[in-house]
Amino acid sequence: MPWTVQEVTDLIAKSKILKQPLPQSAVAALMGKGSVKSFGKGALILQRGEQDPRFFVLLKGTARLSAHTISGREFVSIFVEPGNFWGVHPCLDGVKESHDALAETDVEVLAVPAKDLRDLMWENRDIQEALVGFLCQRFRMALDVAEQFATWTPRSRLAWRLLSMAKSHGIEKPSKRGIDIKVSQEALASMINLSRQRTNILLKEMEREGLVRLDYGHIRVRDQDAMQRLLDDPT
Repeated sequence: MPWTVQEVTDLIAKSKILKQPLPQSAVAALMGKGSVKSFGKGALILQRGEQDPRFFVLLKGTARLSAHTISGREFVSIFVEPGNFWGVHPCLDGVKESHDALAETDVEVLAVPAKDLRDLMWENRDIQEALVGFLCQRFRMALDVAEQFATWTPRSRLAWRLLSMAKSHGIEKPSKRGIDIKVSQEALASMINLSRQRTNILLKEMEREGLVRLDYGHIRVRDQDAMQRLLDDPT
């Protein structure tokens, strides 16, 4: 079934990616210039270095944004959930795609060409404010990550990333106490620039302390308050 403007508007609002939800008129304008595409699990949605950037809104499933070092190691930037979007910077700055985007599950996306997004930005005040706000949010996140790598302990960086993922796309499990995050330890390690072995040691310590529970393919954050206290003095 085709996606309706109301469904996409509700999806973006529910994701809380923006301080102010996009109105239906702005979403209708984006959908009018874009097209909905489907990708199977494991498929490459876009490749780093592509000359023709696009703006993406994730409608269904989970996508992984990442880059690779010269040695071939993957650095996972973020997992994207429904209602979230990416590709703003390459589209507005006229640069090549900066990340690979892969489908963690079967996904559907709304893809808008860069030229159309730039035109819409100047024609529609709501879209303009949404994109500027999104870029400011990403800039703040980049500064946070830079500070963490420079001054925070590995344990604090891990706690921050787990809490961030729990808030953005964790699945609450009231009957089992906690919030489940679907992420591999390898991907998590790349997010905080640690080896998988070191990340596993830290996670095992947190599990013994009752902060998390480790299961195959996912991690349950069991005590958000205690995890937050690790960030009160992260150095």
